[in-house]
Amino acid sequence: MGIGMCVVLTACPPRCDLVSMDFGELSPEVLEMVPYVHGQSYGFRHSAGQEVHFLVERQTSLVTEYWGECTRVTYGSDHTVMMPDYPLFDMGFRISKVDSMHVMHQATIGPSTFMLPLEHECDPGSCTVLDSVRVNGKWFRDVYRVIPLNSGYQTQGEILADTLWFNTDSGILKFTMTGGEFFEILD
Repeated sequence: MGIGMCVVLTACPPRCDLVSMDFGELSPEVLEMVPYVHGQSYGFRHSAGQEVHFLVERQTSLVTEYWGECTRVTYGSDHTVMMPDYPLFDMGFRISKVDSMHVMHQATIGPSTFMLPLEHECDPGSCTVLDSVRVNGKWFRDVYRVIPLNSGYQTQGEILADTLWFNTDSGILKFTMTGGEFFEILD
């Protein structure tokens, strides 16, 4: 008969006092910057004529994360995923509080990530504010023309979204791909 061994596992307390930071929820004005509604479908026309519709899943929440073992952070988050009815890439938006005063707003088209402005100010290296743009025969005002963050890191021959036209009233108006094709909003 062997000798029984009992092992007791205990958690060690952190070597510091827990700090809690609450950056707060997203304001209604910030949430309105993404015009897509959960459960709705939005259409785009490919430059070759194919129509693709994207079904929206949108969730707004308060997220709690730990930054290391001593810092707990709570912040507002809004995540929108747009899933196509044709075998293609997803599109999406993420808005998050990055501290109590600032918000990050980004869009994704497949693997391309675009940092969107929250005001009429753009990062001059990646964004331009346009007074108006004509897309698919219709005029849109206050349009942001944005290039992706990862544009310098693409693999040779990889086809990615390379320019996005967006406004807060209608959302994605148009985007072009590195292969020369494009998608435009349907009326």
